[in-house]
Amino acid sequence: MEGEKPWEKAGRVFRHKRLFFKTLGLLTGLSLLTALAFGLFFNQITVKSQKENIENLNLHQLQRVSSNVDLTFDLMAKGMTRSLWSEDFISLMIRPDSQDADLAYRVIRILQDSVEENELVRKSYLFLPGYNEVYLYSGTHIPLEELGDKDMVNSYLKIREEGRDPEETSEWRLLLYNRRIFLASDFCLPNFVGVLFYEIDRSSLYDIIQMENSQYNTTIYVTDANGTLLFDYMAAGPQREDLNKTSLFTTEDSRNPHAEYYRYISPRLGWNYFIRTDTGQKTASVSSLLSLIVPFLLVYIVVSQMFTVYITKSVYQPINRLIQITTNPKKRRDKPGTHRKTPNEADILELAYLESWDKNEQHRELMEAISGDVLEQQIRSILIGKEVATSQVLSTLEAIGRPELRSGYYIVLVGELEYTQDEELTILEKELYQRSLLKILNEMEGQEYRICVCSMSPTRAAAAFCFSEDVSVLKIRENCKKIQDSVEEQAGNLPYRLKLGRGNVYDDLMSLPFSYHEALENIRYQQYLAEDEEPEKESVPYEARYYTERSRRICDLAEKGNPEAALEECRLLLTEIHAREKGEEACYRFLVDEVMEHLISCRISKEELREAKIDLLEPAPSKSDVEDFYQRALTLLSENGKKSHNRYVSEAKEYIAQHYMEGKLRLNEISEAMGISYSYLSGVFTEGIGEGLTSWLNHYRVEQAKRFLMETRLNVSEIGYKCGFNSAQSFGRVFKKYTGMSPKQYRERRTAEKRMGEE
Repeated sequence: MEGEKPWEKAGRVFRHKRLFFKTLGLLTGLSLLTALAFGLFFNQITVKSQKENIENLNLHQLQRVSSNVDLTFDLMAKGMTRSLWSEDFISLMIRPDSQDADLAYRVIRILQDSVEENELVRKSYLFLPGYNEVYLYSGTHIPLEELGDKDMVNSYLKIREEGRDPEETSEWRLLLYNRRIFLASDFCLPNFVGVLFYEIDRSSLYDIIQMENSQYNTTIYVTDANGTLLFDYMAAGPQREDLNKTSLFTTEDSRNPHAEYYRYISPRLGWNYFIRTDTGQKTASVSSLLSLIVPFLLVYIVVSQMFTVYITKSVYQPINRLIQITTNPKKRRDKPGTHRKTPNEADILELAYLESWDKNEQHRELMEAISGDVLEQQIRSILIGKEVATSQVLSTLEAIGRPELRSGYYIVLVGELEYTQDEELTILEKELYQRSLLKILNEMEGQEYRICVCSMSPTRAAAAFCFSEDVSVLKIRENCKKIQDSVEEQAGNLPYRLKLGRGNVYDDLMSLPFSYHEALENIRYQQYLAEDEEPEKESVPYEARYYTERSRRICDLAEKGNPEAALEECRLLLTEIHAREKGEEACYRFLVDEVMEHLISCRISKEELREAKIDLLEPAPSKSDVEDFYQRALTLLSENGKKSHNRYVSEAKEYIAQHYMEGKLRLNEISEAMGISYSYLSGVFTEGIGEGLTSWLNHYRVEQAKRFLMETRLNVSEIGYKCGFNSAQSFGRVFKKYTGMSPKQYRERRTAEKRMGEE
């Protein structure tokens, strides 16, 4: 502008570009202030921080090694427990004298697989104490006295009961024998019936211990709870007599500046982990600190100022370009004599930002909603065991902005809503109850973990937790216990009952189904304990399940026409119960009740029971009383099995005759109406008439369609609808399959034959 003074021009430029100058001044002042603060506090912080960091790093390293070892053995022990619970192992441990070569081969095959598929396992044995036999992974079974490691087995038997929980069916422990490491998992039903041994490959265990230590180039020393060194290379480390010298060690609870070793004790195994300290890294001289600080501060000031100017211009340049594009200088020139406020960069960018925000708000909200649904659907698919590729899951988590869930420790918490039978709840009430449970679980979000809550059924919800890899397994379990207590407390005042169960901790996202099913098993166990029992019953849950399965097997043998085998199985079971030290009468009473319930479920009338002289025994039955009761009951079941087959076939035919016209009729509805399973009804029906249930239903509908075609004037589509077919095409296809012609052709032919007969 003509006549404008220099300072007025400078003021106008400053006002127009005041954000540029403010940013430049702020960054300059910040860099100088940072340099000054850094110089004042660097000397005090460096030494102390370096020392604490070294100690924390080494102790944390030992803790991670301990957690990895504990988790490795825990997972191996769970795999051993699953093997012991398999049908082949249970059959062999209960009746090892059955001389079943196929059974022995399958058991040995499992032992061989445990050695071939797990690099930590060198050898595997299955020892049966009742028969003093050992099954070897090498492919045979021998008496214990012929086993080379018989002394190891005998030493384990001496200490097996030390600290054991009598309520557990299986417990595991580690033992050292001749500088070898063995993992043992026993099995009790309820008596001690077997134990599975794994010899641990010490080189592979050494790799696990040193895996976290490879980048630090130090040696980790490990001893058991008694101070015995686990590996030969550790002879240069602390000895057994040094373990009681607290001045030699620095731990989480006791920091000793003159210690020679960092020490961590595993809470699960009791093993000691050591790393030698390096005192030279804990201190720094004043001269070295000054020589480091002064050049660094000078370089920092120069570089920060250069960076300040560069970043200010770099940031402001696109802003200035945007202003030039947004505004048209030719059309926005001020007319002479007019004065108005010139908009700055912030004003123009604010207008553009608000305009783009309005356009993209709905899109962002939709993307946020979809990302939550995608995550929930992905976790639900994993929990139910749906086959999903790991790479697909990881890429999905990355795409929806949840990469923190790709790795860590995982555990599942399941909540089950329970209603009493006399409660009549509407669909809306059930949905509201489930929403309240989902809301409670979603509010459990914490800093140490991430959570994804899924609805698994109208009465069930699951919460998958992902903990950071830095959190120990013990800490995870403590947090889960607190979460579980908090959920139960919040749900205590709500109008429903809640059962909570949690699974075990896994370090793989794709292992979530295992934790989910373990949580469900925990809930089922709680429900079992909550059932009312008679005072005289002394059985524990696993005994009830064991005797229930044996009783059902005996009844099934009798129903299939083999009462002699059923009676022999019954005698073996009674002999086993008779050998118990206590609770014999309660077991007999339990077996009698199970058989009576089975007789009633088979629709055997009271008159038939009375004629067979079958009635509940006295409160304290003996072995002979129960054997006599079983003999009469099994005979009645064998005779009733043949009668019930014909009755089920007749009832199924009657039900089909009454409901065949219903297009939505399902075969499961027929079995449910009769009170038996569909698979059992299908087998009985096929055995009785030589035709499957589905085929007979279609055949019956075709016969009824023939009658409508000849006796009515309804068109073909209407007849197919009245006979229960879902479409005209389906009616025509099924009709032609059974008659060889279409419905229209059948009507025309039968009509022509009828006319010829009348003539």
